Order: sequence, then C-alpha cells, then structure tokens
Amino acid sequence: MTSKQQLEFQCGWITVGIVLNAVGAVFLDKVGRKPLMLIGVGGCCVCLIVEAAIVATYAEAATNKAALAAGVAMYAFYLFSFIFEHMLI
Repeated sequence: MTSKQQLEFQCGWITVGIVLNAVGAVFLDKVGRKPLMLIGVGGCCVCLIVEAAIVATYAEAATNKAALAAGVAMYAFYLFSFIFEHMLI
C-alpha cells in the first residue's frame, strides 16, 4: 500500500465517521440509548469475530483479494457500529 493510498483510506475513515456521528445523533433522539447500545456492541462483536477469522486464515499469504477486501469492509462496518455505541457516552 502506498502512502497516497494510506492517506486516502484515513481521509475516507474520518469523513465516514463525521457523517455517521450526525446520523447517530438523529437516531439517538428517535430510538433511545438502549437499542443503539445493543446494536453497537453486537455489531462490534460480529466485526471483530469476522476480522479475526479473515486474518487468521488469509493474512499471511495475502493472495486472496476478496477476503482481504472483506476484511476492509469489516473495518468500515466496525466504524459504523462503534460510532453508534460510543456516541452515547
């Protein structure tokens, strides 16, 4: 991964975080804290389990591009779940 790609990834990460924080604040008023905490914790757990399985299976060889892309997708979904969970604090 080049430095440019790393910078693009981080910029995307921050941009998605800002947008999802705004969305989460709207949901907090409409849904309440408890459902959002359950969704956030559950989503984080699922993401970490899937990410750990992908890393354990495919990370060393780094030949399966679909699995590595799924790992990046789990990272993005983790961001979504983490924001829903931690915006309540």
